[in-house]
Amino acid sequence: MDSQDEQIITLFFEVCRRNQRYHDRISGSDDPSRGQYYCLAILDGAGAVSQRELADLLHIRPASTGELLNRLEAKGWIERRPSLRDKRMRLVTLTSAGKEKIDAVRLEKKANDKVMLTPLTEEDRQRFFEILTKINDYYLHMEQELRKRNE
Repeated sequence: MDSQDEQIITLFFEVCRRNQRYHDRISGSDDPSRGQYYCLAILDGAGAVSQRELADLLHIRPASTGELLNRLEAKGWIERRPSLRDKRMRLVTLTSAGKEKIDAVRLEKKANDKVMLTPLTEEDRQRFFEILTKINDYYLHMEQELRKRNE
């Protein structure tokens, strides 16, 4: 990898970090952390899931999931209740306050993310989209190849 390649990659990740910091600074202190946001988003899409399933979906340890859920429950954004089929299993769901919060944060995030593209012309945006799509497609292909090798 040459120097310019290193600069491109470094700059790409720096822009991502700056965008996240910008969002963190202008959002309210009551906004969920990134981990909390991902948890709420997963619950919004998945509905009721067990703590174990949620840990798998979040790619974190079950103990870490428990700590995360304690914080979300304290804020009133989720609830845990025993499964009707298996009383040993606890199901996690969004509360109405949790649904309102994830919807509000998504709207705010969408508006904030738009700021990142402000300095680009329409032509710049189209080219940027094409480049990111090409990189994304490459990684999707590589993941498929890895899955085939591991089967």
